[in-house]
Amino acid sequence: MPDFTNLQLYDEILEFSKQSAALNLLEAGVDTNFTQKILEVLNSSVVSSGDIDDLIAELEQFITGGSEGVGALQRYVSQVSSDSLTQFNATYNQTITQDLGIEFYKYTGTKISDTRAFCVDFMQQYFHKKEVEKLGEAINPLTNKGLTPQQLKGRINGTNKSSIFINRGGWNCRHFFSPISPRFVPKNVLIRNVKNGNWQPNERETRLLV
Repeated sequence: MPDFTNLQLYDEILEFSKQSAALNLLEAGVDTNFTQKILEVLNSSVVSSGDIDDLIAELEQFITGGSEGVGALQRYVSQVSSDSLTQFNATYNQTITQDLGIEFYKYTGTKISDTRAFCVDFMQQYFHKKEVEKLGEAINPLTNKGLTPQQLKGRINGTNKSSIFINRGGWNCRHFFSPISPRFVPKNVLIRNVKNGNWQPNERETRLLV
């Protein structure tokens, strides 16, 4: 039975998770979603020997949206709000999960019109922790082949076997690696992870393989 008695530790984890999510967004999010896009506009203007007035107008249109709609700054603020909440939730859940020694996950969430390929392909599937770590290393644990360019689209730079639990499918991802008891994991997934050496069930868990 998991031990939930260390409430002070979990309060500290909660605070750490909030700070970690905010730092991830400030360090990587601004660069990827805002700064890099401005640099692209500047580089394009230099290459084409554009007029300075045209450059200023283009930057203003990009940042504010002008009279035509929402600009990049407002879109980014909206995305930061969403990513801050989801990354905070993922960080907190993952830290607690590690403390409780849970090994299996289900990639949960729903499909919408702009759901990225990574999430479509792995949504509602079950994984052992080590299989999720492979996804963080850009390897499909079900085929042992590299993730496709489509599956990597929108991936947060620096995603690895540790941060995949937090970064998940990438920017603005609304899916989660939700911890789950082996009792609720399909038998074929349990058997797969016994065969590949990821999971060593105890005596009681062995009954789940029958």
